[in-house]
Amino acid sequence: MTRLNASGGASESRGRPDHNRGIEVKQADYPGRKLVNAVVRSRSAKTLPRLRDYFRDGKAIGYVGWIGKHNLGDEAILAGFRALFSGISVLSFEDGYPLELLAYWKLVKSGPRLDGIALGGGTLIPRMAYLRKLTPGSQRTPAFVFGTGVLGREFWDKHEPTLFSQESLEAWKAALTHCVYVGVRDEESREFLASLGANEVEVIGDLALSIGRPRNRPLREPLRVGLNLGANDPTWGNPAAAEAELVELARRLRKKGAWIEYIPMHPLDELIGRRMIARISEGKSLGLWHNYRRLKDSLNRMQSYDLVVGQRLHSSILACAFGVPTINLSYNPKGVSFMKAMGLEDYSVRLDAVNADHLEVLVDDIVERHDQLVSHINTRADDYRAKQQMAASEVRRRLGIHPERGPAPSSAEPR
Repeated sequence: MTRLNASGGASESRGRPDHNRGIEVKQADYPGRKLVNAVVRSRSAKTLPRLRDYFRDGKAIGYVGWIGKHNLGDEAILAGFRALFSGISVLSFEDGYPLELLAYWKLVKSGPRLDGIALGGGTLIPRMAYLRKLTPGSQRTPAFVFGTGVLGREFWDKHEPTLFSQESLEAWKAALTHCVYVGVRDEESREFLASLGANEVEVIGDLALSIGRPRNRPLREPLRVGLNLGANDPTWGNPAAAEAELVELARRLRKKGAWIEYIPMHPLDELIGRRMIARISEGKSLGLWHNYRRLKDSLNRMQSYDLVVGQRLHSSILACAFGVPTINLSYNPKGVSFMKAMGLEDYSVRLDAVNADHLEVLVDDIVERHDQLVSHINTRADDYRAKQQMAASEVRRRLGIHPERGPAPSSAEPR
């Protein structure tokens, strides 16, 4: 199976791939297991926004995605989805709900438990684990796709050849024809679904953009730079070599007077960051952002930078959400696709082509063009935010859910 190596990349070994993130591990059965799980299991994305919402009828959407895994990017996507569907409870769609929610469904809510099922953001198609959640056996709840990405076939065929089997593609094609709405993250995803015969597929961008806002702060001295490395998937090239080049870039920027902070997006990144800091700092202090598990705090931190150089896709997406110029160290096709969608393809560097000299040139270019780039990023991000608002309104209409119905809008921070 694909195992993460110490530098945050992936090495290949035999066995079953571990990328089907939505698959549930069956638990041993014993008397009272369901009751125990209902009381003590995780409540991540399985609670209503406020206590009083448990005592009134409201609308709810089941959300399918990779959440509750301490991955800042996926939690940001969920927060964006909640912001777009404010007034509606958004609940993780999987087996095993807490006792108070089960009681609410039985005693308070009229009609079906869920008024819709959403395949949310993240690069989830064509993984069968997510399709099974989107179209469970007897489920008649209307389903829709909202901001989802499609895995790059040429890249993934080398790592998981069965992902794009004919059986899998036929199953996805059948499911998509029954969705009330299909909106994907990027043009490449739209083209792939169109090749399957899916009609009326819209490109709405990454939902994490919807929790940002335009920022027009002038460049400051010293330059504030956020760094990130890490991946849970296979990568182009050698992550250890890319890390060494980023360490060298950081050393050069510090000599120029830049203030540098490493910002993790996942626990794996923190381990990489500590190792990088030990190599960069050479006995001097260098910042590491510790509160990356707290979405609101991390969003505030992200918009404090003048520039972000990151490997994680959402290190660049969250930077763009707040008008912060970014260089993406694209470790697979999704990073390239996002930077192209934002008109920032010149600042997308494949991980297998990372070198400190080229990165330094790009940083100098961003410093020179900073205000122009900020304006450009704000405009592109605003365009996607407007598309997402329109798409959410259309989904509400097709589901028969009106904005004024349901609980109060939820906070951007994941519950």
